[in-house]
Amino acid sequence: MNKKEIRKDKIRTLKKLSGIEKKAAEEKIYANLFRSRYWQQASTIALTMAQEFELNTLPIVEEAWKTNKKIVMPRAKKERIMDFVLYNEHTPMKISSFGLLEPDPALQPIAKNAIDLVVVPGLGFSKEGYRIGFGGGYYDRFLADFLGTKIALVLKEQQIDLWDPEPFDIPMDALVMEDKVISTADFQTGK
Repeated sequence: MNKKEIRKDKIRTLKKLSGIEKKAAEEKIYANLFRSRYWQQASTIALTMAQEFELNTLPIVEEAWKTNKKIVMPRAKKERIMDFVLYNEHTPMKISSFGLLEPDPALQPIAKNAIDLVVVPGLGFSKEGYRIGFGGGYYDRFLADFLGTKIALVLKEQQIDLWDPEPFDIPMDALVMEDKVISTADFQTGK
């Protein structure tokens, strides 16, 4: 399958998940995330507002606020780039041209080097940490020179065998799954 076919297949699969089954899986992923060193060591965390079929990110936002961590949300810009804006309960949000909830375009972005951890969205993930996103390339461009930690939250339905990543594909540092957190470096270096 090519990336386009994988995207369609994963969206279809995720939309079919029952609410009860999905919520149980999400709870396990949240627990693994909050126990992980990646979460524990981060002060400023980049996160998206999930679409209905994606893993719900609101409990992550709430946990961050309870533990005095800052959340920043992405905003798509021209030429397929994005920046991040500090997010709290008073942040004005708008629906983007993609139909996603994003911070108001008038807000000041946060510096990229102020972000410790990016929770990268995607549709499919290999154990090597490569992802198939939604096809816009926004995260690949943002992560190309990002020096912090990159992780993904992965439902079992999102796990896929390795496909041939393209030169611009950026692997995650870790995958947080229902049953474990894996460092992808072990797979990337052949350990």
